[in-house]
Amino acid sequence: MKTLQPIDRTKYEGHTAAPWYVGMRPGPMIYGGKGAQVADCRADLVPGDEGRANHNLIIDAPALLARNIEADAVIAEQAARIAELEDKLQGQNYCHRCEMPTGE
Repeated sequence: MKTLQPIDRTKYEGHTAAPWYVGMRPGPMIYGGKGAQVADCRADLVPGDEGRANHNLIIDAPALLARNIEADAVIAEQAARIAELEDKLQGQNYCHRCEMPTGE
């Protein structure tokens, strides 16, 4: 199984607040909720479907970051639960099919 390297999210601290949207003056540009320009996405930079996909990815960046933070919390909770169960089962004969100690 491939081990993923953690993302250093500290480099995102202080980013422009969501929501982000595409504005067309002098557009397309990505703007934050208070009108701050976040990214220049004019078609001459990356045209066509790829450019639109880039716009969408940039717009969704704050939501993706929030989901990443949530997912990491769930993973940490599950890892702690697994460690707790492993500690309880250490030294016991354990039936993996019924998930109960065998008492042997």
